This record gives sequence, structure tokens and C-alpha cells, in this order.
Amino acid sequence: MSQKRYVKKSDNYNEVFATHAAIFFSPYDGIFVIDFLKPELRLPVVDEKIAPYEGELEIVARVVMTFPSVKRFLHLLATNVEKYEEAVRKKLQEMQEKMKSSGNDQSLYVG
Repeated sequence: MSQKRYVKKSDNYNEVFATHAAIFFSPYDGIFVIDFLKPELRLPVVDEKIAPYEGELEIVARVVMTFPSVKRFLHLLATNVEKYEEAVRKKLQEMQEKMKSSGNDQSLYVG
């Protein structure tokens, strides 16, 4: 009988939210550096009026990987993106079918 195990989180484990990524590599070392970034937004007030948001991106996490690890990661990421897109496509199609059968003539884009 198989025994269930869990992946342990390290003591310095952090979960972060990122909206951008920057990738650098060294062709000599086979090392990839992936910086995950998020916007740091500020809402300025000028002459007692709210001005448009200002801000810049800040690094929230950096991951350093070897070339073989990046290749495995890329494969896993592509596989999971395909699964996500298929699940979303099916859900949109189901919603579209319900809308048609209910007489609602609005349509949803299903790519």
C-alpha cells in the first residue's frame, strides 16, 4: 500500500503575487535568473485633486535555475496552461449553451 507524503515548505518559504517576469541567462554557466515583479502604485494628490496613478515595478521574488530545470519547468508550465485553457474553454461553451437555451441572445466569445 502506498504511503502518503507531503512536500515540506522551507523555513524561508514566501508566497508572492506577481504580474510580470524578467528572465536573464548566462550562456556560459547555463544559469537562468527569473525575477518576478509586481507594480508598486502610488495615488498622488496635486492641488487637492487626485492625479493618475504613478508607479514602477518592483522585484518580489528571484528564482535561479539550471538549464535542465528550466526545460522541465517550461514543459510543466506549458502543459498546465493548456489544461487551464481547455477547462476555461469548456466552461465558456457550457455558459454559451445555457444562454442560448434560455433564449438569451447575448453571446460569449469562445476562442
